[in-house]
Amino acid sequence: MQNAFIEAVDKLSRIGLKNPNALVDCSVVVPQPIAAVKKPATYPATKSFKDIQQACFASPFPSLVTDPGTTETLVA
Repeated sequence: MQNAFIEAVDKLSRIGLKNPNALVDCSVVVPQPIAAVKKPATYPATKSFKDIQQACFASPFPSLVTDPGTTETLVA
């Protein structure tokens, strides 16, 4: 039964396809995943807890530090 299912799904995936050999293998253009960043989560420079619009108050928002950087300059 499993083989019949596999064959049926294979047939359905090629409905309307006249030449299955004309399919292009796109797996070569899918990039390899980037390794995980070892840095803990932080706010970007110029942002802090005051900028958070928390929607769920059932669980507290985690305490994060702010990345160092220049402050925003308001243009008048």
